Amino acid sequence: MIRTIAGRTKLKLHTRAKKHNVNNRYKSMKLFLSAVLMPTPIEYYSRQLDKFHQVSSRQAMALCPFHLERNRSFSVNLLNGMFFCHACGEKGCSIINFHMKQHNMAFEEAVKSLIGDVI
Repeated sequence: MIRTIAGRTKLKLHTRAKKHNVNNRYKSMKLFLSAVLMPTPIEYYSRQLDKFHQVSSRQAMALCPFHLERNRSFSVNLLNGMFFCHACGEKGCSIINFHMKQHNMAFEEAVKSLIGDVI
């Protein structure tokens, strides 16, 4: 909010102080470490998908692991890990989401299996 007092402009910022207890700090540190220790999308998808073909520096195509097919219809964004199958419509927003769907896991299990026994 900006207020003018006697010809002076004053910027008043409203901030809310969050109470960080030990559990919140531990969770945020754990999330940060998992993001740093995660494989990159190109490393992960090139190991997991059949007939992986990098179309450009941002995109790759492969066979969809969620249904049987002969032609590549599974599109992967190599910058952020998003995926989409043009045949069956399966989609997701990250390699964690892909790992969860492929191996039928919960979020925490998928993160632990992706980063290994580092944490």
